[in-house]
Amino acid sequence: DVGMVLELSNAVDGPVYIRMVRGQIPRLFPAKDKTILGKARILSLGSDITLLTSGICTEESLRVTELLKDRGIGVQHLHVTTLKPFDDHRVSEALAKARYGIITMENHTSIGGLGSCVAEMIAKFGIATKLIKVAINDTYLQGASRTFLMERYKENQLKVYNSLSKKKEDFKTITDGYVGMYVCGPTVYSNAH
Repeated sequence: DVGMVLELSNAVDGPVYIRMVRGQIPRLFPAKDKTILGKARILSLGSDITLLTSGICTEESLRVTELLKDRGIGVQHLHVTTLKPFDDHRVSEALAKARYGIITMENHTSIGGLGSCVAEMIAKFGIATKLIKVAINDTYLQGASRTFLMERYKENQLKVYNSLSKKKEDFKTITDGYVGMYVCGPTVYSNAH
């Protein structure tokens, strides 16, 4: 997206802010698949979880979505390159159909990035689904190489939100290489949850 977003910025009438990682980054999308201002890329379809990613977190999350898919969990995965304008109808539709929750993953602070844009869209459309923001705790960030940043801000470790401790914690499987998920079916009191 880096080369494409630079091209895209020339078409914008007004100031443009571009934030990118230093050093080598892999090409995730074919050069012929052009980035479109304000449009997310749909990477997978599903209705259990909606996952929105940006930056270097997209590459990491592609691995996770494949694991979840292999376990029968449907993930609607969207890669978001541009945050302004943030009015893509495909994003709001994906948020509305998430049965179990919405997750954002970004190499940005938890305030003012993709997660905040998604939270505002959830509020705007009255979507009653849990949002989990996977991001760097609010701090002043340092610019550096991808490897340095991933290690410094612990973005190279899969974390899960523990609803009891109200904290993100390192994800450790009970059985190496296996992740399972239990979902309650519909009851007389509620939908599947």
